Order: sequence, then C-alpha cells, then structure tokens
Amino acid sequence: MRRLVKNLTTGRWHLGRLLTSAGAKTITEAVSAAEQTTSAQIKVVIEAALDLGPLLRGQMARERALEVFGVERVWDTAANNGILLYILVAERDAEIISDRGFNNLVSAHEWDELCGLLTREIRSNGFVPAVISAVERIGAIATRVFPSTGHSNELSDEVRIRR
Repeated sequence: MRRLVKNLTTGRWHLGRLLTSAGAKTITEAVSAAEQTTSAQIKVVIEAALDLGPLLRGQMARERALEVFGVERVWDTAANNGILLYILVAERDAEIISDRGFNNLVSAHEWDELCGLLTREIRSNGFVPAVISAVERIGAIATRVFPSTGHSNELSDEVRIRR
C-alpha cells in the first residue's frame, strides 16, 4: 500500500523540484563528456512514478527499467554497448541496465553497487550532483571495457524525463 501511495502522489511537480531544466542540461553535458572516452552509449531516463496499471500488476523498478531499455532503444547500438541509467523518483530507486556487450565484463554486482551509491548520494549531495557523479562512474566503467575508437553518438545524450 505504501508503494502505491508513493507512486500515485509523486508527479511531475515533484520531479520539477529535483530537476530543473538547467540541471537536466548539466546531466546531458555529463553524459556527453563521459562518452568521449568510450565507444559505449549512455542513456539517462528519469521517471517520476509508475502508472497505476503497472503498480497493480506488481511491476518493480528493475522490470520497468528493462521495459524502458527497449522503448528507448538503448539496445540499438552497433557494438551492443548501450547503458541505461534509470531513476524512479517515487521509490528513490535507480537501476542500470547494460546491453549484452557488457556480459561477463561488468558484473551485476558492480552495477548494483553504483546504484546504491547513487541513491545514498542523492540524499546527501542532492539530485543533480549525484546523477552527474553516477554518469561519470558509468563512463569510467564503460571506458575500461569499451575504450573510445572515435566517438560516434548513436543515442541522444539528452536526459529523458518520463511522466
């Protein structure tokens, strides 16, 4: 019940308090900078809350992130090296979904640790600085696995705000 109330009472107005247009632009710039040293593609999607239907079906943030990974076509890169950073504001949850090019090269545990760090940093440092820090860390991991071979921007670096 608590989860339902959180999602139904969190809207764009709440997200607007956390993320101004200037903050979104700063995160977009961080994505562009992080991609300069890697051939991987980073996509940041921030969603205020889940809709009622998915909530009633029991959809969790991880499942929603997998859905968004497909909808945003993060999988659609030549080297199968797209990375989604998904943040669900209502539940104070973050998920990282990486394409199959990262399989056996970056562990789920490493991505999970980064998500945990992000959610803790949001509380202590603020939303935008924490997201920028997470993007920088994702970029460092991506660079380790997929160093740049000349930057080709296959996915938009712009932060995507949903609902």
